[in-house]
Amino acid sequence: MGMPIELRECERSRLLAEAPVKSEPEGVFLTRVADFLPKRKVESTGSAKTPDGICASVLAMLTGRFLALTDQQLLEDKAVSSSARDNLVSECTNMGLISALMMTIVVPMAFENVDDWLEEDYAGSGFAFQDSWIGQQLSESQLQNAVTALHDLSLLGYFVGSVGYLCSTIVTVIILLCIGEIESDAGVEEFLRRVGNATRIPYLFWWNGSIFVLPTWVRYLCSCKTLEGLITLSVSSTALMACLLMSLNHYVRCCMRTHNCINEYEDLHLSQSEAEEDVNAWFQNSKGGSFQDCLKDMAARHGKLIICLDQSSQEHVAMYYHKKKAESVGIPLSPADLYRVAYVSPEL
Repeated sequence: MGMPIELRECERSRLLAEAPVKSEPEGVFLTRVADFLPKRKVESTGSAKTPDGICASVLAMLTGRFLALTDQQLLEDKAVSSSARDNLVSECTNMGLISALMMTIVVPMAFENVDDWLEEDYAGSGFAFQDSWIGQQLSESQLQNAVTALHDLSLLGYFVGSVGYLCSTIVTVIILLCIGEIESDAGVEEFLRRVGNATRIPYLFWWNGSIFVLPTWVRYLCSCKTLEGLITLSVSSTALMACLLMSLNHYVRCCMRTHNCINEYEDLHLSQSEAEEDVNAWFQNSKGGSFQDCLKDMAARHGKLIICLDQSSQEHVAMYYHKKKAESVGIPLSPADLYRVAYVSPEL
């Protein structure tokens, strides 16, 4: 038997009530760069914010997560970068060049600086570690064991550093070759979607290469001949390293916070009527200026962030700007002239 009419109506009402309702894009009314212009609504992008706390920025610095911020937007289809190809080429070129240069420094060290400070030049001449303050505190057997351990530490550190920079260079070359086979920005965007976060692999190899600093630092410490020199070198090198890491984390955190800020809202959109109203207000209250000055005043302000007009709004503003400008000097423009200055060459 079929369901009674009353039950079917109740079931239909329940399903309609439970169905997801499309909500209007969230937005806020923001003030303009020119205070005399009315507030306009700026839509939110809906993009999830990247955590930008201190711990999150430290993790992003060590793992290269800050390099994949735009890539993550592409994966989520939240935004599309029209310069994806140029950005990726520039990033890979810089990373590959720096890695190759660093490799030319580390590889010779792996052959020349592993044990030159752990061996005598000739019988009875002694060596740097033996004459250091640390070496003087060790017995003969302890000294030999330390020499063996320091030799292996130096060899491993220089080897890992060399391989890290070599791998970073090779990976960037492969990425550049892949991009070379993809001619369009749309193709590069699809490539980034498929590669995902793997675009930061060269950066991880680059960090891996910096391990060569460890045996170099140990060598300096084990070459100090006085306790005062050892303490001074330890404190100064530790302080410099801490300052370096804090500086790097500051830059990375600023990058992440800036990314969150500029991707929170869409560009400001004005309808034709809003553009006409704003242009009229601008001519009434401003002291005049070029079209670019008008566009700057039309932008919205969110704190210290300036949100510019989107392309269609700029064209609307251009049409009414040139119309008012021509009327102010007594030269009315024809519809064809308005179209030319607004939609063909709006930068005029």
